Amino acid sequence: MKKWGLALAVVLALAALLRIRGLGFGLPAVYNPDEVAIMARALGFAKGSLNPHNFLYPTLYFYALFAWVGVYLASVWVTGGVSSLRALSELYFTNPTGIFTAGRALGVAAGTLTIGLVHRLGTTI
Repeated sequence: MKKWGLALAVVLALAALLRIRGLGFGLPAVYNPDEVAIMARALGFAKGSLNPHNFLYPTLYFYALFAWVGVYLASVWVTGGVSSLRALSELYFTNPTGIFTAGRALGVAAGTLTIGLVHRLGTTI
């Protein structure tokens, strides 16, 4: 059993490493149009409506992404990364690198965690 635990740890570490390596791909430009659409829909919740107005993608991810990027933006505000709330709200248009990196980091976490969950599911059946 310990042998499989070590193998799983190596697979998870490798999966995380490969995902983390690609976090900054293409930034500040975003070459994947789906990424822009998903981020825009998630950030659109800040307007007050929790309806994503799009059901081509799983909607739970929109809500998780909104919360995740919200935590990132709060940390930018608290640490003094922007001079005003207006600058914070304009960050998506002036320098979106951090926002998209935060969104991609959620993908890294979810993708790596999924490997562990699938392993768990496969070994319990």
